[in-house]
Amino acid sequence: MKPALPSSPVTRVRNLQRAVQARLDGNMLRNFMHTAILQGFNYLFPVLLLPILIRAIGPGRYAEMIYFQGIASLMIVLTDFGFNTTAVRDISLAKLADRNQMRDIFLRTQYVKMLLLGFSLLLALAYCFVFHIGLYRTLLLLSSSLIVIGQIAIPTYFFLAIEKMVYITYSLIVARGLYILLLILLVRKPEDFVLVNPLMGLCYLAAGAYLHYVLFSRYMSLKGVAFRPGQLFRILRQDFPIFISSLSSNILINYNAIFLGTFPQASQHIVGNFIVVEKIISSIRGVATAYMQVIFPRACVIKQNRQPLRRFYQGHLALLGGLLLFGLLVLINQYEFIFNFLTGKKHTPTLVQYYFILWLLVPLLATGNMLLIQALTLENLTAWVGRISFAVSVVFIAAGYFWFQVFAYNGLIFNVYQYEITLMIALFTALVLRRASRRGPLPLSVKA
Repeated sequence: MKPALPSSPVTRVRNLQRAVQARLDGNMLRNFMHTAILQGFNYLFPVLLLPILIRAIGPGRYAEMIYFQGIASLMIVLTDFGFNTTAVRDISLAKLADRNQMRDIFLRTQYVKMLLLGFSLLLALAYCFVFHIGLYRTLLLLSSSLIVIGQIAIPTYFFLAIEKMVYITYSLIVARGLYILLLILLVRKPEDFVLVNPLMGLCYLAAGAYLHYVLFSRYMSLKGVAFRPGQLFRILRQDFPIFISSLSSNILINYNAIFLGTFPQASQHIVGNFIVVEKIISSIRGVATAYMQVIFPRACVIKQNRQPLRRFYQGHLALLGGLLLFGLLVLINQYEFIFNFLTGKKHTPTLVQYYFILWLLVPLLATGNMLLIQALTLENLTAWVGRISFAVSVVFIAAGYFWFQVFAYNGLIFNVYQYEITLMIALFTALVLRRASRRGPLPLSVKA
């Protein structure tokens, strides 16, 4: 018997394609492909926006715009609350049994989202009052809430549940393409930064209007549903762990921008450079996140088949770690070209290179935490992940102000390192406790 020849990359891709097609029917395969396209565009979209916005409005105004977007992101987390998981499950089951029930779930979910939108607007106004951000910035914050309304208008969970992500994918691509075109046409000077967030919200609202037309013309009739207040508390209670997990990750992403916007600094130029560098590092981190999400389904299959996961993760982490190190080293060597390209400037401040160096290890630590989160998820300990993330986030928020008073901008970067390292220790401890107690109950009784 002849030894098998090593297959070429092309052959491996074709074999993988046949294996996927063998396991997925037509609808599932198309849904998977459209979801993959949408996820890819979600990571590409911020990279496309960076040079357009920074060249037009400058780093200082860009930082202020990101500040309002950060608050809007927290409002989106509150209005989503966890419905992208639970509503998908409920509608997926209802579509097989009763289309009227599917309609009721959708209308009930949108109703709760609108109530949460009103609550989030009240919280935003309370925030403006407590921190005295002024009438002008309050109006800018309220105009940025159009992004939140636009996100509510896009029922991703419904089309994901009925396996018709094609509508979501192409409507969002068109809406974001229109948004980029409007930015190029309308945002030409720093004062135009006030248009950036409302334009995004309006483009999302246009996509949402089209999606609702498709939804009511093809999948359900426009008919009211009786909603009892008691259902609200039941829905919020069952989705609360998912909300906590989403809130924790969102706080980490937007904390520095919101902090520096809440307590305005003397030099907006330095703030702008700091936020620009953070966003570049976040883009690199997003690549690592996407890679880990891609390999996770295969890890689930390996775990289900009771095969060892160590070799699988070792190979992928070696590849990902090598790519991250290479990308970060290129970033450090070519920081001047990258920063000048994004900002359209001919001179790069020395402080920018200093910030790049300080942020260097954050993507690597974040990748390690993603690995630990996946390991705990494979052990059916998602509740532990949510509670640990929330507890570490509370410490992160409280420590941020202290470290900034002591070390200024360096303190904010140190706080991110503190968050990642503390989270890593806590997740690793939970994983060790789980594996040490496989034959008995967990030391802390928590239902996953």
